[in-house]
Amino acid sequence: MIRQSAEFKSARRALGMTQLQAAKLFGVAPTTVRKWEAGEDCSTSTKVHPAAARFMEALAGGWRPSDWAEATAKAPRGKRAVKA
Repeated sequence: MIRQSAEFKSARRALGMTQLQAAKLFGVAPTTVRKWEAGEDCSTSTKVHPAAARFMEALAGGWRPSDWAEATAKAPRGKRAVKA
């Protein structure tokens, strides 16, 4: 199970996710993801959340939610994504 900050970062990178995408996925600020990965602050509020770690482990293992491609798609640079 992913518990260490380095493992979380490794899983995120292996999935091709940015810190911003991971932050959006877990509903936290990008600074929180940076703190999770840095492992500098060991306070309860900045440790990798167990649910986030389990989710990243499942993703790294190959599981994908049905809307994965849509949820992780990047808008082209300089252009805004337009919803139909």
